[in-house]
Amino acid sequence: MVNRTLTRQHWLKLSTSSLLVILTNYSLANIAPLNFLLPDDPNFVIQLQPGCHFQFEALNQFGVHDIKARRDFDDPLTDKTIRETVNVLQIWNKDQSGLDMLRGFSADTPIGELAAKLNSANDDGVRGHMLPTAQLHGDAFSGRARYQLLPSLTFNVSVPFYRFKLSDVQWQDLTLTQTMSDLMTKEYLTDQFTENVLELSHGLDIKNGWSQIGIGDVMAELRWDGNFPQPARPILKNVWLSVRSGLTFPTGLRKNENQLFSLPFGNDGSLGLTLGGGIDLTWA
Repeated sequence: MVNRTLTRQHWLKLSTSSLLVILTNYSLANIAPLNFLLPDDPNFVIQLQPGCHFQFEALNQFGVHDIKARRDFDDPLTDKTIRETVNVLQIWNKDQSGLDMLRGFSADTPIGELAAKLNSANDDGVRGHMLPTAQLHGDAFSGRARYQLLPSLTFNVSVPFYRFKLSDVQWQDLTLTQTMSDLMTKEYLTDQFTENVLELSHGLDIKNGWSQIGIGDVMAELRWDGNFPQPARPILKNVWLSVRSGLTFPTGLRKNENQLFSLPFGNDGSLGLTLGGGIDLTWA
């Protein structure tokens, strides 16, 4: 690597660039829906050993428990936003309204005909609502090959693999049995909710789980590293800078629209652009 000494101007540019990198990373860190670190995460990049022109790295990620979700909601009592840990199927809403599912369709369609039967059954916040739960487990493995093109420049190719499984899917009917509207809703809609969804949607399976294993989006990047020793400073001894940019290719498994809570293994068929930077400081 190239050794240099930072001047006052360099420090000003370094501070500004570092702030931009932090802000950019904060807003763009979670592009993929998978809750795993990306293969180019700077916390797991191992510097090339002296005299080494090729290097292979591996990263394995797994969970010891079933995956949980965190959902934000507004508390009407305190007028504050509260974050709670919920089941994965409740990440966006605690429950799903079956009656609202039927609204907005033409009267001559099967969905419209069912909506007409339940026209007198209004959604009171409980009637027609279903509470979904399931268990989700996932693992991730990635391999990264690095080749040194120049003393400070490397070419990196990362290939991730994922395994996810959704099981024990349950839909709890919250509809009461106090009124004729409640009984009618249960008879025509919620008693056979998963079967009705499958029939009316022509293939959307919300009853059964799934298991998926496959490759993610392949990532190819150029990475520049610069080493700046600080021999004249009493506390700060070394500054290591890095800048990386490249592409992700849509090789990952795409989302299956007919599966409940299906997850894409990448950017769901889209080409991606990666851009990042890092700073490592060595203190006394």
